[in-house]
Amino acid sequence: MRWSDSRGNTLTGAIDNILVRNNRLIVLYYKTRGFELKDDTHTHYQSQIDIYNLLLEKSGYATEKYGFLPFYVPDKVEKDGSVIFKTTLKKMRVDKRNALRLFNRAIRLLEGRCPKKGCEWCERVG
Repeated sequence: MRWSDSRGNTLTGAIDNILVRNNRLIVLYYKTRGFELKDDTHTHYQSQIDIYNLLLEKSGYATEKYGFLPFYVPDKVEKDGSVIFKTTLKKMRVDKRNALRLFNRAIRLLEGRCPKKGCEWCERVG
């Protein structure tokens, strides 16, 4: 998916899968891990879920206020090479305002307008 703001700045993303409930879309963002999940693992993907929902909204689709992260962790390898996965499904609340804030912060950073002095990202760019 792709969306451009009024200044031509573009945000893109590739959504893994979508469910439909009452004409509203629900994002599924699949994750495979090589080790067990920690209690907060799913929180590291909040921005991605938010961005995918923003892209859908900007493309004219209605979305639910939540999305899902299905996690797949290898549990066992069979003799024939098949991998058996343990699965965990995390329901995530969506915040499209967060996605828009991140997008706008990224644009300001790319334009050289860093929000704070001594920023590790600005030092890397400059």
